[in-house]
Amino acid sequence: MTTRLRSRIFFLVLFSLGLPFLAAGCGSKPSPAPGHSAKSAKKPQPQGKIQNAMGNGKKAPTTRITPQTITPKVAPVGNMAQGAKIYAATCETCHGKGGTGTGKAPRLASPSSVGAQFKTQGALDAFILHNMPANNPGSLSPQQAANVSAYVWHISGGK
Repeated sequence: MTTRLRSRIFFLVLFSLGLPFLAAGCGSKPSPAPGHSAKSAKKPQPQGKIQNAMGNGKKAPTTRITPQTITPKVAPVGNMAQGAKIYAATCETCHGKGGTGTGKAPRLASPSSVGAQFKTQGALDAFILHNMPANNPGSLSPQQAANVSAYVWHISGGK
């Protein structure tokens, strides 16, 4: 899963959890019943100390989450030239020189099914990051995976 996809899922979950609260309150106070003023309404009294997450009876600190307080991680931009070097060192033994394929792994160079299978370079990037190289999955850094995906997307004719 790419960082971009994770951040989109996070915002989707955040939005879906926050929407009912916004719709329920909409930031307004309820009107007092007819014949009663807002000043005469009694506030409910707490029944003892409310325990926070730490269990110490103090009011828990609150952090307001806004788009300005969230810094989503941005997926690194791949560099094709660097990706070609990494490919030659880590991928070529299985996928062949220039992605021509071998008996160990499929062809990556055009014509290949890379574009049809992954649809976007971001999806290819996530796959490479988590699954490649086959003999040491997940060993590439996010930047290395982005570089390799840029190179593979290029040689596959991805659009």
